[in-house]
Amino acid sequence: MKKRAGIYAEDQVELVPQGSQGEAIAAFLEPFGVEWSGSLSKKVQVFYFDDVEIVYYQASYRNRSVTCIELEARSPESINSAQKTLEDWELRLGLVPSERSHLSLLHLLVLETLPW
Repeated sequence: MKKRAGIYAEDQVELVPQGSQGEAIAAFLEPFGVEWSGSLSKKVQVFYFDDVEIVYYQASYRNRSVTCIELEARSPESINSAQKTLEDWELRLGLVPSERSHLSLLHLLVLETLPW
């Protein structure tokens, strides 16, 4: 359960490359009319607690970089309990939803650099 833009949803895409990772990414992006070239780098730290997983990372693509924190409720009993867990951890960490971006990493780093 991840919180993004006030919406709680599980949105994972599993890429199981048959060849290189680049081929798997290209195959995933093809239906969207996007041709991938380049690499996106991430420095990741993950912290596990009983009720939450916190992922802190710095990502970069070409001359752009962002620092992100993602919170994921671990084994919640319900959507309401997951939301409460995320909100409690946001307060503990001093995160203010109105002051941070709710865009995906793809939006933050890559989309504006693509030739349309």
